[in-house]
Amino acid sequence: MRASMLRAAVLLVVAAPACAAPRDGGDCASAEADRRIAGCTRIIQDLGETARMRAGALINRALAYRAKGELDRAIADYSEAIRIDPRYADAYYNRAIAFKAKGDLDRAIADYNEAIRLNPRDALAYNNRGIAYRAKGEIDRAIADYDEAIRLDPGNALLYSQRGYAYQAKGNLEAAIADYSETIRLDPRDALAHNNRGIAYQAKGDFAGAIIEYDEAIRLDPGNALAYSQRGHAYQARGDALSALADFSEAIRLDPKNIWAYQNRGIVYLYGGLLDKARADFRQAAELAPKDPYCALWLEIAERRSGVPGHLAEASRQLTLTAWPGPLVRLFLGETSLAATLAAAHVADATRGRRKACDANLYGAELAILQGRNDEALELYRLAAGECPNDFIEWTAANAALRELGVTPYLQ
Repeated sequence: MRASMLRAAVLLVVAAPACAAPRDGGDCASAEADRRIAGCTRIIQDLGETARMRAGALINRALAYRAKGELDRAIADYSEAIRIDPRYADAYYNRAIAFKAKGDLDRAIADYNEAIRLNPRDALAYNNRGIAYRAKGEIDRAIADYDEAIRLDPGNALLYSQRGYAYQAKGNLEAAIADYSETIRLDPRDALAHNNRGIAYQAKGDFAGAIIEYDEAIRLDPGNALAYSQRGHAYQARGDALSALADFSEAIRLDPKNIWAYQNRGIVYLYGGLLDKARADFRQAAELAPKDPYCALWLEIAERRSGVPGHLAEASRQLTLTAWPGPLVRLFLGETSLAATLAAAHVADATRGRRKACDANLYGAELAILQGRNDEALELYRLAAGECPNDFIEWTAANAALRELGVTPYLQ
């Protein structure tokens, strides 16, 4: 967004001598949104201005509207700038950003296509189109765009991070780590790159390497709640409950609405036998995300383990039970069987199928424990520990449950 604003503002400043009044030109480049809107409007309405100047003012006003969250008004201004000057690449580029903010990825990509056609050396347009492709799940096309952006601007650390995200989404962890490493080489103070490289190491099962990266991310950015959460997860995976608790607690202190940290701290408490604290954390997560089936399930598990009435039936009124993980909720409500739940987890896509099977095995094990079927639960925990991706809370829970049962956990 900073780059987009700079491009528009520079164009307006270059054209500034044509302004009827220097004050208006200054207002139209103001950092204060309402002042910018007023100043740009005066230029736009002055028919004595050049078409190019009015188009530039439209873009600057649109940027102010976008900053205020008024995306439709911003898009209208970008569209008018394009009508005035159809070869104005920055107008397409900025309208694409607004379309993406609205969730309209196809129209965003169409505008990036046009911006790139008009300016084939625009590395940021390739980068942003790659982000839109990644959001659509078109990872290979995203990587191709990042490749071109890096070819055009090889010293831009951000571009390597973006390609790293795409490689990680594709499951190519080595390539992701290489890109995060290049980001760090170009910008050694990039805390997010250290954090992301830690996540990639963690996905490989290298928890020691991950913790080193999270340590550095926290050193560079002591207020980074995400890094504390991730480091806590790595400690949790290694069985270091005390360090995990400390990190999750710090993440919550920094970000009291961090649902993931509450859930993970709740897991530590649950399998450590501190059921009151587990219930409190899961309840907090469920209150923050009342439509999240997983939050409702963990609260139900903690309540049933504590011997207190569960709230899943009440919570289910706000949940969607027809799509996954709805079958898990129905399993706990007694409306379906584990066999039927496992069948619902079976899909053609291997990755999605593995993740659904992970869910079915872990939550099936929890229900079996609650019903006193410990041998069945042990087998399901083992399956979950072997199948779940190790950045899933279910993988952590399965290994913690195995430790609780006195069984060596399955660490990938």
